Amino acid sequence: MIRMWLISIWLLTIPWQGISRSTAGVVKISGGEPIVQQATMPPLTSVPMKTPVSLTPAQATVAATDTPVPTLEPTSPPVSPTDTQSPPTATPAPPTTTAIPPTTVIASPASTQIPPTTAVAYPAPTQIPPTSTDQPVEVTLSGVEPKRISKETGGALSIYGSGFSAGIAVRLVGFGLLDAAVVNTNAIRAVVPPNISEGTYSLEIILKDGSVLSMSKVLRIRSDVEEPTETPTPGPALVYAQPQLLIDSAETQPETIRPGSTFRLRLQLINRGDYTATNIRISVSSQDLAVPIGSSNLVVIDTLASNETRLVELPLALNESATPGYNTLAISLDYSDYYGRDYTSQQNVGLNAGQTSADQPLVLLKSYRTTPASLSPGDAFVLQLEISNVGQNDAYRLLLTLGGSDGNGTYPFAIVDSGNVKFIPRLNAGETIQLEQRFILDGKSESGVYNLPVSLVYDGADGEHLSESQVINLLASRRPQFQIDFYRIPDPGMVGESLELPVEVVNIGRNLVNVSTMRVSGEDIDVQTGSSFIGALDGGTSGSMDAQVVPAKSGTLPVLVTVNYLDDFNQAQQITHTLTIEVQQPAQPVGDASVEAQPAQADSLWSRFLKIVRGFFGLGS
Repeated sequence: MIRMWLISIWLLTIPWQGISRSTAGVVKISGGEPIVQQATMPPLTSVPMKTPVSLTPAQATVAATDTPVPTLEPTSPPVSPTDTQSPPTATPAPPTTTAIPPTTVIASPASTQIPPTTAVAYPAPTQIPPTSTDQPVEVTLSGVEPKRISKETGGALSIYGSGFSAGIAVRLVGFGLLDAAVVNTNAIRAVVPPNISEGTYSLEIILKDGSVLSMSKVLRIRSDVEEPTETPTPGPALVYAQPQLLIDSAETQPETIRPGSTFRLRLQLINRGDYTATNIRISVSSQDLAVPIGSSNLVVIDTLASNETRLVELPLALNESATPGYNTLAISLDYSDYYGRDYTSQQNVGLNAGQTSADQPLVLLKSYRTTPASLSPGDAFVLQLEISNVGQNDAYRLLLTLGGSDGNGTYPFAIVDSGNVKFIPRLNAGETIQLEQRFILDGKSESGVYNLPVSLVYDGADGEHLSESQVINLLASRRPQFQIDFYRIPDPGMVGESLELPVEVVNIGRNLVNVSTMRVSGEDIDVQTGSSFIGALDGGTSGSMDAQVVPAKSGTLPVLVTVNYLDDFNQAQQITHTLTIEVQQPAQPVGDASVEAQPAQADSLWSRFLKIVRGFFGLGS
């Protein structure tokens, strides 16, 4: 009985690591000895955990339900604890062991709330600005020229400012991007194509960084073709029972007129009466502001029906006394009707007068020259220009264009090393500058006089757009290609003896050359026959002569050959070439030495005979 209590106490003191004591084992008493059947809980199988995610409460419940539940199964037969040794006097009978089925313990885990995933904020990569030593250059705009371009032909547009660089785009607002090229840091050249709608346009300069510089309403595109006047739909007449002529619109070409310069005044007339106007006469009322040029100041129109329009043009010149700014010009309209009634009307139009010539700069091409001075097809040369401001004011944004305003007049000269446009920011009054440009004359060009137009475009002190056109004349003459030599090798000459020199000139060029004469000369030779007429030589032909000379000394002597010809401008020219000849001293004759020796020998014998005679007579030896 005591042993059974001890065993019970021992069982109660064993820790079962979270397993309920009611299911930890079964105690059975058989034959007075206790046998303990123990269920051993196997280790829990670890389940790999996935990366935590944020779940809604409903999703968390489903996830907890779907989690696999570990099961505990017995792994080995129950182990009997060590018994106390029985007294040797009493040997108990072996107990009968009854197989007890294994008890399965299911551990239901408590519902675990899966914590929401915490978003980890990673810092954004730091943008390291590119290192550059270049300082930012400010781009500014100062002006555009010309202010007006023809719709039919288009034209080149010059944009001035500072800080320009490659990659700049030019946009004509309302049309699109223009073909543009940066001439230098102060000028951009853009091409305006033809057939753009008439109107006044703004420009945008788009820089490489995407910023935009704008110039509002700086270019006017207008048609130069006079469209036929359409008869308008008859409307209500302003005046009844008579014609009534009005100046519907007026404009000048150019828009700003310099005092003393010529211009054209275009007037559009309209008949606002319900009668036809006849024998219409348009004239300038007073000549105090403008005077007619080229023809009479009177323009006549036969008839003008009701609501009909007609365009007339008056060629005029603005007087030097015109005040800068807008001035009023009075126009007289005299006309009649079919009833013989006469009408007279005087109407005014405005003229925009600019500064006088005395107050404006005047840039001219003072002089020019080429190096070398004589040009031949295929030659490279340098053109030097002197540009002078002879006006009374400074010139700004001077643009010099070789080949004219469009740059297409440079043939047959090819520009090398730079473009055909030169930009001078400012040319003070009375200042002169020098410019140089390298050219190559086309090798296929013919001889002649070639014109190289030069365009000078600049602004006055008041911003008025001014321009000058001048022409450079350059002479190009084909230089003949001669080969001068002996047509056979001459024999060596002797001093003092006549020598024949067979000289030949060959035209190795492709063009005919008018050769007049060929002659030889030299310092150490005496020319006996040294000049001959050659005549015209085609390409590949030759002319020759046999000159007779007498050398004055021995050695290698130079012979100068001169060929005279006429160039393509009928000017006498010459080409020289130096040849050489070999001259020797003549040999000493052998016979002359014996003749000279005989008198000496004769004199010796006679002197000896005289000595013998004098000695015989006692006269001494």
